[in-house]
Formats: sequence, structure tokens, C-alpha cells
Amino acid sequence: MRVTSTLLALTLAAALQPALADTVSLKFEDLTQVTALTDQYASSGISFSGDVWGTVSRLNGCGGTEAWTRSDAVSCGAIEVGKNIQDLPGSDTASFTINVANGFIEAFSFVFASRATPNVSIMIWDGLNGTGNQLLAQPVSLSGDVCTSVYFCGPWTSSSLAFAGIAHSITVSAGDQLFAMDDLSFITPAASNALPEPGSVGLAAGALGALAWVRRRKTR
Repeated sequence: MRVTSTLLALTLAAALQPALADTVSLKFEDLTQVTALTDQYASSGISFSGDVWGTVSRLNGCGGTEAWTRSDAVSCGAIEVGKNIQDLPGSDTASFTINVANGFIEAFSFVFASRATPNVSIMIWDGLNGTGNQLLAQPVSLSGDVCTSVYFCGPWTSSSLAFAGIAHSITVSAGDQLFAMDDLSFITPAASNALPEPGSVGLAAGALGALAWVRRRKTR
């Protein structure tokens, strides 16, 4: 009887597990070369469009081609805003969009590095492709230390942009090749006291009923 109760309890926990979804994180350590980012992370529900590149450092044994490093973490991959980071930087502003198909809530977290005065603007939207309502009241200005030896260096700065509502996209703009990001983190709606799906509710109800029946039999 004790084994039966344990199995039913495990069934109940599994049924309710979708309500405890994990944070979705992108660290870009799977990148092996400079590449324009599009749908490489579609399996995580995240896509990119515009002037954004996956970049791999050539330092610290990373085997890439780009001159950047992080002293706060072991990291070989990151993303950089730029028209074409394989060319010399231009004077134009570059911009890109991050779409999160299933939405995200509460905050968008990341680390960043910048060069000179990057004039960074980050906006969070409730629609895809930078449309709908702005959930972040105004553009966020970020700046970092100037590197003298490589493009991006030192301990990258952590940032977390809080907002209210359910967001589906982020737009980022900055001076061409002056801003890099890593360790992107999104909280899925299910991770914040969301209700489980109807099917899970039914399974959970069945498990609770079975547990009650087992306990009644034990008291007889």
C-alpha cells in the first residue's frame, strides 16, 4: 500500500510540473564561428532578426576570430550588434529584434560589454517584431568601459530590465559594432504562478482521488 501511495504522489507531482517551467537561457557556447543570427534557437522558442551576429572569441583557446574576452566568466560565444562585424565598424546605428514565441514575464536579464559611447537603446514589447505596447517605459541607456587592447574586455556588466505584463519581443539598437551581449535569460509565463493545462488538472484530480481512496482503505 505504501508503494501505491508513493506512485500516486509521483503522478500528482508530474501532472503539476508544467506550472513550474524553468527560465530559458541562451549562452551561445554552441557557436563555432561568426554567423548572422536568425532561427538557430527556434527550438527554445527564440529567434533573431536584423543586425545581430553570433561571435566567437579568438582568445583563451576559444578558436574563433573575434578580439574579445570576459574576465567574469569562462565564455567563448556571445552576440554583437553590427551591420557586418566582418567589416570595419561604420558610423551608422545598427539594430535587431529578439522574438520570444511563447512570451516572457517580469524581467529580461543579460550581461553586456560596450566600447566608447554605444548609444544603446533597449525596448520591450508585448507583440512580436517590436510591435504593440511598450512594456518598458523608456529606452535604457547602457555604457561600459573602453578597452584599449581588444574590442570588448573586463568583467561584463549584469543587467536586469523589469517590466509588467507578458512580452513577446525586444528591440536593441546601438552604434555599429559597439555593443555585445551574453547570457540572455527569459522567465516563461508558466514559471510565475500560472495554472497547469486542463489535461494536467484532470490527471492531478484523478491522482488526488486515488490517494484519498487508498487512505480510506488503510483506516478500515
